[in-house]
Amino acid sequence: MTGDSKKDNAIEQFAVTLPRRCAPELAVSSPPEIAQAIGSKIIKALPLQHNSDSFIISLETESAGDWIYKAKCGPEIEPRFYRETSSGLLPEYKIIREEEFRYEILLRKISLPPLTETRGGDLPHLMETIASAVAELDAPVFLNLSTPEKWRGFCEVWLHRLGEMKSENLFPDCEDSVIKLLANLCQDARLDEAFADNVGFIHGDLHPANVFTNGQGGLQVIDWQMPLAAPRAFDRACLLERMGVKIEDFFGAPEIIGMKLTRLCCCLLTAWCLPVIDVARNDRYVFSLASDIISVATKSGFTIK
Repeated sequence: MTGDSKKDNAIEQFAVTLPRRCAPELAVSSPPEIAQAIGSKIIKALPLQHNSDSFIISLETESAGDWIYKAKCGPEIEPRFYRETSSGLLPEYKIIREEEFRYEILLRKISLPPLTETRGGDLPHLMETIASAVAELDAPVFLNLSTPEKWRGFCEVWLHRLGEMKSENLFPDCEDSVIKLLANLCQDARLDEAFADNVGFIHGDLHPANVFTNGQGGLQVIDWQMPLAAPRAFDRACLLERMGVKIEDFFGAPEIIGMKLTRLCCCLLTAWCLPVIDVARNDRYVFSLASDIISVATKSGFTIK
């Protein structure tokens, strides 16, 4: 995946000028409408997640198997991703609604065990296998962050937006001094090392709960809201860390800092667009990431001030 790929998403061209609260409120279909989309009566529904920007339920049907229903609002490309990507990594899907910044989608429930149930074994090797399989996809990207210049420009914009959102009493724990440290850090030329090799398609937010594998070749991955063109080490480092592995043993500071800053700024972009956000939940996430980034940079000898 290169910066010239025809599958780069158009959002890249206006990500820096997205209007505040441009996403509409969440829209959720009625049970009869969801049943009609599946083509079978729903006999059991189990809520999995419900907040201001997403509603997810697990469905058991009379004659069409088990499905996951997902309603989302925000700047994401998941329906387009499924439409334009053909791969055994992806489950069967049905799109119910697709609007700008809002959609509803059905995903066939995956029979493989989630990665959260994996115990023991060579986790770094397994993470490499998963990230490599993702990297082979010919798929659209949410943003092209494949060069230091593009990545740095993206971070500059959304760290600045963080300051603007603070004026609305959002992200209260992230002090102005912390924002300044992060903005200065992303200018450090040493972070360019993360882009020196193996840049291409990545999932962007790999988590053990959205990866399903039997460890014997069976593999499927979900939650394709914001795939990126970026250093592939970002996917491996993100997934390993979420599996409880000390990623400093496998990656250098540029890859770790770059991965965490990217996640932070994608979170800020989403918060910027949503009409309503869970202030406490988002504040904890952003503050935790910001603290981690500064800690890694300080321990690695970066001068940030």
